[in-house]
Parts: sequence; structure tokens; C-alpha cells
Amino acid sequence: MSFIHLHVYSAYSLLSSTARIEQLVSGARENRFPALALTDRNVMYGAVAFYKECLKQSIKPILGLSVDVLSEISEGEAYPMVLLAKDRQGFQNLLKITSTVQTKSPEGIPVKWLKHYAGGLFALTPGLDGEIEHYLEAGEYGQAKRTAELFSSLFEPHSFFFAIQDHGLREEKKTMNFWFSFPGKPGLAWRLQMVFVT
Repeated sequence: MSFIHLHVYSAYSLLSSTARIEQLVSGARENRFPALALTDRNVMYGAVAFYKECLKQSIKPILGLSVDVLSEISEGEAYPMVLLAKDRQGFQNLLKITSTVQTKSPEGIPVKWLKHYAGGLFALTPGLDGEIEHYLEAGEYGQAKRTAELFSSLFEPHSFFFAIQDHGLREEKKTMNFWFSFPGKPGLAWRLQMVFVT
């Protein structure tokens, strides 16, 4: 089974990465990845160069965005979510989302706006920085469940995924346990019948 990176920042994500588009795509080719996603934080400045470089190196480009989403529960807080275009509609919605964040709502996109732009997109939790993971880490299981249900309802069926990351961090292992089992109960993923990506 092939491996594909679905959450990748380039140098266009200021203060988060120094990787140039050419380096990312060359690295994917050297590692024989069939595809690669680009999900810069709140911007898509590198999308065209990424797309062209992927085609040049025979890698399937997956266009995406890590967008800050304003919380419906924690007022004034925003948490990232990874969005990937499934098709042309999804790509157009990514452009609308990034434009909205850049011009109208720099603190993050409100959930009610995101709902209007959710067509044609896959959504993934971003790991420890995500809102659901934040609530799980804090022991606020009801808030985690409520947020997961909200996000699941925003997107088309089978389009919202929990991302599992294992960098050997204690917090990741703790969060992973909550996906599969709450104390004395089936885990959040089982109860919501969610699918994982790793």
C-alpha cells in the first residue's frame, strides 16, 4: 500500500516551514509517493507552482489548505482544519475560503461560512492543534463529541476524517486512546462511525 502525505506546509506557510515546492515534490518522487498534498496555513500562494511541479515530476497533486476555523464552543478561539479538494468545486471552494480568511475574517473562518463552502472537500483533523484534540486532551469529552458531530455534519457524507499521527509524543498516544475508547465506553470514532487517516 502506498503512503501519501496529506498535511504538508511549504515556505508559503510563514514561520511554519522553509521547504520549497521543488524540494517537497522531489522528496515525494525520491520516496516513490504516487501523490502529495499541499496544505499551507490559510493561504494558497503556492498552489499553481505546486501543481505544475507535481505534473513535471509525475506526482499526482492534491490541492488543499489548512484553515483556521472559529470555534462554536470556545469564543474567540480558532483551530486549524485540513481541507483537500476532491474536484473542481472543491478547488473553487478552497479559493473562496482562503480569500475569506485573507480579506474578511483574518482570525479564522466562521463555521456558518465554512458550511457554505464545504462542497467538494475532504476535511481532516490536524493532529494535536485541532479543536477536537484540544477538548480530548483537556478531558472535555462532551465538547469533543459535540465538535466532531458538528464538523461531520458540515461536509458531504464520508468526507470528514480523524487524522492519527504518531511522532512518539505522549499527548498523541493519549488522544489516540480517546479515539478508540473513553473511560468505560466505546471511543469517539466508534460512536460517530468515523474513518481514520494516518
